[in-house]
Amino acid sequence: MIDYLFGDLLHDDKTLTAFQIVARAVLVAVVALLCVRVTGRRAFGLKTPLDNVITFLLGATLSRAIVGDGGFVGIVAGSLTLACLHRLIAYVSCRSDGFRNFINGKSQILYEQGIFQDNNLKKSMVAPKELEGVVRKETNLDSLDLIQKATMEPSGEVSIVLKDSYSLPKRA
Repeated sequence: MIDYLFGDLLHDDKTLTAFQIVARAVLVAVVALLCVRVTGRRAFGLKTPLDNVITFLLGATLSRAIVGDGGFVGIVAGSLTLACLHRLIAYVSCRSDGFRNFINGKSQILYEQGIFQDNNLKKSMVAPKELEGVVRKETNLDSLDLIQKATMEPSGEVSIVLKDSYSLPKRA
């Protein structure tokens, strides 16, 4: 009965029917949900390098289970291992600044008090014009005059701090 529904779950199965692929897809969706629950919300919320790597690996690994490219049980075990590894690394990262910096990297100040930080712009591979575009998009300001600081975060996003004398108008 299980072979009829899912095909061979222990070995490669290159002869899956369309129905078996659909059944495997449903089962993999349940496994993926379980992996997300094991990793916690941060894997899809913070988007740190660690979170991105685990997300890519889980997607690539679980997709193989749907099409029968490898033993289903082994792929599920590997995916759950990746989820547990993510949780362990995140746990250690929360408790050790050095380990967190090694895994995720550090923030880079790109612009501060009217001065582009050229070394950090080069390290982050961001041109001043690109930073100006981010500022326009995030703040609706056409000038850096009201910007205190712009920082490239480990997630790759740029955070912007306005000068104390200015606050953004409310967006509609």
